[in-house]
Amino acid sequence: MKFFKNQNGYALLVVLLMVVLFLGISATFMAGSLSNAKQEKTIDTSNQAVASAEMGVRYFSTDFQRDLRMITKEVTGKTRDKLLELRNCFQSKTDTTCDEQLEITNKEKAIDNEMLNLYVTLILNKVDELVDMQGDEFLPFSADQIKYSIKSATATKLNQLGEDVSAAGVTDTKIREIKVLLEMEGSSDGVLKTLDAIFSIEVPETFLNPSDPLTIYTETLIQDGITYSDIFSSEMPAKTCAQLLAEVDAGTATGIIECTLGSGENLKDFINDILAEGLDPADFRVHTDNFLSNVCPGIPGNSCNGFEFHGISVVIAEGDIDASNNMNNLEGVNFIINGMWSVDNNIQNLGNLTGDKQTIVLKELDVRINFKGMVNTNLIALGGEEVNGVMPQSTLDFGNVNQNFNVGESARFCIDIDKIDPTDLADIKNRTTFSNGGLLIYFSRNANAEFVLTGNNAVERNKSVVKELDYTTFLSACGLTLKYTISDLTDVSVVDNLDPIFDMDVEY
Repeated sequence: MKFFKNQNGYALLVVLLMVVLFLGISATFMAGSLSNAKQEKTIDTSNQAVASAEMGVRYFSTDFQRDLRMITKEVTGKTRDKLLELRNCFQSKTDTTCDEQLEITNKEKAIDNEMLNLYVTLILNKVDELVDMQGDEFLPFSADQIKYSIKSATATKLNQLGEDVSAAGVTDTKIREIKVLLEMEGSSDGVLKTLDAIFSIEVPETFLNPSDPLTIYTETLIQDGITYSDIFSSEMPAKTCAQLLAEVDAGTATGIIECTLGSGENLKDFINDILAEGLDPADFRVHTDNFLSNVCPGIPGNSCNGFEFHGISVVIAEGDIDASNNMNNLEGVNFIINGMWSVDNNIQNLGNLTGDKQTIVLKELDVRINFKGMVNTNLIALGGEEVNGVMPQSTLDFGNVNQNFNVGESARFCIDIDKIDPTDLADIKNRTTFSNGGLLIYFSRNANAEFVLTGNNAVERNKSVVKELDYTTFLSACGLTLKYTISDLTDVSVVDNLDPIFDMDVEY
């Protein structure tokens, strides 16, 4: 029998088996890779849907906050208009429903409630706009499959305790907060994801600022009268401050409680003597013809920084020119500058909300560089003296014409417009701005004279301008009474300019 030993066919068979084996392994890896790719695509699509919902939340929250600021501004403006109407009602003397303080207070409460209700209503109207957009699809990228839409929008009104005021049995129904639940749906390539955004809007307790009201006088019945010469007396009192203090302590002092600080005397010692007697320095008026010697002796730079005036009034003589350059950082002072306040540099940091309110009355002002503004201050410019019926053209220059002068919180800027240079008045009309309830109060002997602000936002700015036709009323409204007895007056609140409080949480 013959055997064949040729093995060439086996090599072909081995090669075929190896090819089949490698193809099987490759198919397994390819199937796994395709499965992973599909899973990653699903995850990416899901993440894109979540990101789309987040974009919707960001868009509508930003839009809501912008509209909330506009709502707050609208309600603040309407509140200011209502308070001006109330003030005019009191001064008209023809409406018996607003001629007493209690009536004024009740009307203020009614205005405040009306404005708070308006604030809530406008916010709920904004929520209704969101409801109207339910189901509308928004495409942040026009060439993409990413979309978002509002699924639902609901508002809940809460009281101080966080209770739903519409719920049965709730007694405290005053709204303090509005919570808006915005259900946002995002989609990507057919995959849907939902987020819940909760907007929290605080409703203020009040839109009024009764802590710094505008005092309104309708009958200026004053014991001895109050005149320009009472403020800017041409002669300093002969009575020393030591003599005056003895009279006050004995109860024999009459008229304006004022004295003159002489050589060697200083204001700090006099204030300490007043306090030691249990008296109020704000009841005293002190004259000096040497401000640096009598008021700030021994203080580095004689700047009076950190000096505690305790509300005492200081009358600075017209010839005391050394005083004027040492009046930055003034807080809690009552100065009567009998002449020009001439400042070679800036007037800085005039007033401080944490201290007592201050009053600075002057004839003229000349700031060489810049006077930016003030808070918690009454700045009263009365001009020079009238001579033979001729009004002076006094200087009221705030320096840098490119810088606005802001009348800030708890501040009054008061001008006798008949005595101020018209060019300076025109500059003031264009540059004066207001914030947080500041006011410009002006006086004219001409019933038809008007002081109307010009420039940017003039209509809104003019709502903070008040005219007085009676000189004593004008001075009193600006915080200058000199301790005379005044009858028939009332306080009317001013608007409190608030920033809306908005918060947001997102639940995935």
